[in-house]
Amino acid sequence: MLGQSDSLDCIGLAALLIPALAEGMVEQIPQYTLLDWGCIAYLGVFGTVLGFVWYYEGIKALGPTKAGQFINFVPVCASLLAKTNQRRHPWVIMPGRGTPPTATSV
Repeated sequence: MLGQSDSLDCIGLAALLIPALAEGMVEQIPQYTLLDWGCIAYLGVFGTVLGFVWYYEGIKALGPTKAGQFINFVPVCASLLAKTNQRRHPWVIMPGRGTPPTATSV
């Protein structure tokens, strides 16, 4: 039986696969180079698997409350990094900029 996480994974797969198929992904697969496959594997292993493993180890080491406080500072750090790189702030992170001080003071 599928759990909630599995159901959400299936929704995410459909949300990404449908446009990819519409753009001709299947026809392009034979054209992928070894470098392309290496980049996909790198993103899968380091960006996803290793990132989540370290994320859960951090929660286990710090506890959920402290880990939650650090997670709330991600939008702030992203905004500061964007500012130091002299790039415009993406509109997506703007609502999150005001939440970390209020979320961590509770």
